[in-house]
Amino acid sequence: MFARSGHAAFYVCLVTIGMALPPGILLGFLRGDPLQTLGYTAFACACSGLATGALAVGMRFLARCCGYARAALIAGTGKALLLGGGVAMFALGMQRLQLTADALPIGRLGAELLPPYHAARLLAHPDDLWRLLPFVGGACLLLLLGIAIGEAEAQRNSAAARTACSPPAAPARRQRAPPRASPSSSPCRCGAVRGSAPGCCRCSDCRRAWCS
Repeated sequence: MFARSGHAAFYVCLVTIGMALPPGILLGFLRGDPLQTLGYTAFACACSGLATGALAVGMRFLARCCGYARAALIAGTGKALLLGGGVAMFALGMQRLQLTADALPIGRLGAELLPPYHAARLLAHPDDLWRLLPFVGGACLLLLLGIAIGEAEAQRNSAAARTACSPPAAPARRQRAPPRASPSSSPCRCGAVRGSAPGCCRCSDCRRAWCS
């Protein structure tokens, strides 16, 4: 679990740093503080990591409930909606860049639910350390959910492995029918009584063969 998370975080951080450095350098130049560049890049990596972790946990949950094929279809549709909604929100938000958070399309309440808003407020007001709580709480929640889903998958896989490795049930033995008792005497087709001598004989009256 931790190895997979570390590998994904390394890849996400590389991509995010490459995209966050230009606006971070511009922010540090405008504010006259190089620490703003480092803070912007660090918060960009944190926000990107939370978004990627939420998508990964949601994908594993969907795969467990709906199967991998349906989960991939739902995840692809969700990513497309998020991408389109993000572009639309960016275009609408740029028109209200000089206004307050109340002028955003999602309002102040919607902005308060997004980690980038807290990151921007913390960069503007470094004394508001309580704004780190959404990042810490979100990371802990995603970690617990990932561990819970992973344990459930491990139990299901171990149960399936035990079922596959169990020896097949032995086939039921066919019970032999009890031997039919040979009568000491039985009438022949002609009405004569056959003797009890074993083996195949011939009736002395009608000359027909019979076996006892």
